[in-house]
Amino acid sequence: MHRRQVLLNMLLASAALTLPLGAYATQIRNARLWRTNDKLRLVLDLSGPVQYKTFTLTAPDRLIIDVSGSRLTGDFSQLALDRTVIKSIRSGHYGQGDDTRIVLDLTAPVQLNSFLLGPEGGQGHRLVLDMSSTAHAPVQMAELPPPVPVPIQTNKAHTGRDIMVVVGG
Repeated sequence: MHRRQVLLNMLLASAALTLPLGAYATQIRNARLWRTNDKLRLVLDLSGPVQYKTFTLTAPDRLIIDVSGSRLTGDFSQLALDRTVIKSIRSGHYGQGDDTRIVLDLTAPVQLNSFLLGPEGGQGHRLVLDMSSTAHAPVQMAELPPPVPVPIQTNKAHTGRDIMVVVGG
């Protein structure tokens, strides 16, 4: 009986080693995009939890999202990018493992707020990227009142002579 258990364990272990590594990668299944008056939100629907990193590049402006241990199974072609700060979206594999890089080509720099949401309300795991414009309206400065001269006070009892004491020699 013990021998049968050892053989079964060896069989299961060898089967696990022969599965492709991509079978364990979290899938980026879908992307949704919508805009409000002050921000643009891109939501990536995921099959499980992920670790990610974002950074921006300039000349031209781009937002890069690196998602570790993931594979893109959906596509971005259905997203309506017209009249948004996103010109186009590219993606591909990078690094040694199952990592996905998503590049948003932008028309202008953005300020990013990103966060992960766990499963809730019938939704699965999600990566949320909120982008807002970095251009702010010019700040109106209030006019300063003209300078007021500060009155100089003098001591009426002062004789006008200063006393100096020299110590040492």
